[in-house]
Amino acid sequence: MHGDPAPAGERLEPCVTRSRSEVEQRRVAQRPRIAVAEDDTEMRELIAFEMRALGYDVTELRDGSQMLDYVVALTAGTIRVMPAVIVSDVRMPGMSGLQVLSTMRSAGLLIPVILMTGLRDPDIHARAEALGVALVLQKPFPTERLRAVVMGFVEGLGSMN
Repeated sequence: MHGDPAPAGERLEPCVTRSRSEVEQRRVAQRPRIAVAEDDTEMRELIAFEMRALGYDVTELRDGSQMLDYVVALTAGTIRVMPAVIVSDVRMPGMSGLQVLSTMRSAGLLIPVILMTGLRDPDIHARAEALGVALVLQKPFPTERLRAVVMGFVEGLGSMN
């Protein structure tokens, strides 16, 4: 009954109320993260917008060097939230998406990586496949295609094979 004291030996637990911001922080912390590495600002912002529209948190990386720093921080454990998927351009200043992918695989990071390229070079596709890329998207591509592929990996429907 509502007003009855607790039985002897039983401790009453205080009612815990959480502020709206605590609840929001917990909800946000549970959303999958997508890392987007693209040196073209408009393209990076478009992809980030599309990923956020799907409800994902997004880490935006402006070039290959920043992507490498991000991967190093992931392997060192200084970044606690592992991305569900990395979407990266192939050709970027500092380091290519293929070079960063190679570094990731050497470090044992098996995060699905979707590479984007405007180059129609079969060697890029072959090198990417040898490194275990999830997919190579040929630019231009419909954003719906990227959305579907990312959702598939986040929901466990994608495959690294």
